[in-house]
Amino acid sequence: MKRRVDRKAQRFPTRLSLHELNGQSAPDSYLVDISSLGAQVESPKFLALGSSVEMVVRFPWEDKDTRLAGQVKWIKPLIGRPGCFRLGLKFYQVFWNLDLWARQGKL
Repeated sequence: MKRRVDRKAQRFPTRLSLHELNGQSAPDSYLVDISSLGAQVESPKFLALGSSVEMVVRFPWEDKDTRLAGQVKWIKPLIGRPGCFRLGLKFYQVFWNLDLWARQGKL
């Protein structure tokens, strides 16, 4: 039986291309889930558990890129996509804009 996980913040599924991952271009890297406290990223770039991550993404309703930073909390290989990984990130600072966008119906 699958264990229920209580979340501290609401999560929103998405699929947005990352423009940068740790200062480098990030082809085939995507933001796939986000909350005000963290995110999930799919990428062919392996990042070690506990390492710092900075990513740049553009939300469709924004005129400029958004830079988010956090720490890798878990990592799993992606089934069906050899050489790709799903990373769980915890942001260093709460991303309050996300809650605002959710209240505005943008997510």
